Amino acid sequence: MYPWLQKTYTKLLESYQNNHFPQSLLICADEGAGIAALTRPLARLLLCLNSEAAPCGVCKSCERFKQEEAGHPDLTFITLKEEKQIKLEVVQNLIKNLTQTSYLGGARVV
Repeated sequence: MYPWLQKTYTKLLESYQNNHFPQSLLICADEGAGIAALTRPLARLLLCLNSEAAPCGVCKSCERFKQEEAGHPDLTFITLKEEKQIKLEVVQNLIKNLTQTSYLGGARVV
């Protein structure tokens, strides 16, 4: 975890552990800020089926994170292209996917 992201991650982790995590959270940053170092561990925590304070590393969800090439079916990243806008088709597909039940029966993270 990069030092400039550690405080944010710690606050989000404490919020999660105290059952005060927001229903939705928009995380964005300038290119090169290393935001994946924040979002990946946070997504692992939120998608873990046995998590209380940290990902368990053994549930089906955690196993999916270990298979980098397969990806996690309940995790979607949206990245902006040159236009710096999210295209309508991306939003429409996202809405369609979010109306379906999660693959592993837990949370969905976008």
